[in-house]
Amino acid sequence: MSAKATKAKAGTERDIFLEALEKIDPVEQFQFVQAECGNDEQLRSGVEALLREHQQIGAFLDTPALAGPRWNPEMPGREAQDDYFRNGEAG
Repeated sequence: MSAKATKAKAGTERDIFLEALEKIDPVEQFQFVQAECGNDEQLRSGVEALLREHQQIGAFLDTPALAGPRWNPEMPGREAQDDYFRNGEAG
């Protein structure tokens, strides 16, 4: 496949992927990808891979990291914690 054909395919893959993201219903999304890719198995596979990766990243981003500092009266340096929560700064 030529570089030009590869670039055109990548643009199409990206375009289909982005439009598929707008479909909230998984069945509708699947049907859209099938219709847009037709018999091009390589294109369909690429779009589906992008959708899977997007879903995995979305799940990762939905999980909060540490919610922030928490006051702990038993922790050493309690005075610094008290200052932090009162004034927004330690010490």
